[in-house]
Amino acid sequence: MFLKIVHKIPEHMSYELAALVEPTAVAMHSIKLSNLKVDDTVAVFGAGPIGLLTIQASFLAGAKRYLPLIVRRTKKSSN
Repeated sequence: MFLKIVHKIPEHMSYELAALVEPTAVAMHSIKLSNLKVDDTVAVFGAGPIGLLTIQASFLAGAKRYLPLIVRRTKKSSN
């Protein structure tokens, strides 16, 4: 069952590069779904690995500006 979703890393590919395949695919897919146009401004929620790759992908797709939005959770006051 799981063998259908496991892919062998090609011998010429480093582990570091292989580790970026899935996050890069997520970023590229999000740009494809967004219908981004050249010179658009892009807002990206989160500046983790996928967020940073999404910013790079949007730049390569022609975005003129991007806004990385970092969401921080705060604990509610007990008052």
